[in-house]
Amino acid sequence: MRMIYMKTFLKKDPGEEHNFWMSYTDLMSGFLVVFIILSAILFNHFTKKTEEAEAARVKYDELIEKYNKAIYELENSGRDIDSCLVANSKLKSQVDSLTYIVDSLRKNDMKNLITQYRSVFVYDPNIKVTIDTSRGSIILTHQNSSKDLFVSGYDYVYGDLKAYLDKVGKNIVIKTIDLYNSGYKNIELRIEGHTDPRWAGYGEDDRFLMNLDLSSRRANNVYEYILKNTGLNDYQKRFVKKHMIGIGYSFSHRLLDNSETDTSKDPSSRRIEFRIISK
Repeated sequence: MRMIYMKTFLKKDPGEEHNFWMSYTDLMSGFLVVFIILSAILFNHFTKKTEEAEAARVKYDELIEKYNKAIYELENSGRDIDSCLVANSKLKSQVDSLTYIVDSLRKNDMKNLITQYRSVFVYDPNIKVTIDTSRGSIILTHQNSSKDLFVSGYDYVYGDLKAYLDKVGKNIVIKTIDLYNSGYKNIELRIEGHTDPRWAGYGEDDRFLMNLDLSSRRANNVYEYILKNTGLNDYQKRFVKKHMIGIGYSFSHRLLDNSETDTSKDPSSRRIEFRIISK
């Protein structure tokens, strides 16, 4: 019985062997299909990446071309800019020259305005009036060259100068207001104090500083006298405060460059000036 069973077990069924090979063939066919599908997917992926790489290369070439074109245009424009800079420099030089001419004409015009005061600074037997169009000023000194407008070393307004300011002080302000109203809005009338270089017992630096203080006080006292003692109304006083000023120059603007021992000519340097400027 056992022998029959073993024989039966060991005996191959032809149909069973056929089924085995069919299953193996089906398995291999399945692997082949999977391989084909994977190959197709990989091929498509490779093709896509190749196309993307080609597109990137084309774009890169385009950018390089644009860059080279930009460099070329920049270099050419650089030469144009240099030309423009040269032309602009020449133009600026011409503008500066014209500005200088205009400023000079304006300054000369302001200086020539001082002649408008000719009728204001009337003749006086004691006060000498000199019109200096080169500086745009009217110079007051004493008619007698041996006398001064101020007491030597002092700053107060007195005597002949005081009497003259009583006569012309208000009219100086009125004339300046008239010029302002006629269009000279930047007008400024300076009252300048000037001295000679003398101050016994001191060196040049100390003499200059001491005379600077003295000339400033004299100019400001003339300013104060006109403001307070010549009958100005409130509007005229406000104008004076805004458009007139007192300033001292010590002996930095001597009229005659003579030695300090030449006292016969130094009175020309000891003076008061009314000067027109554009502020």
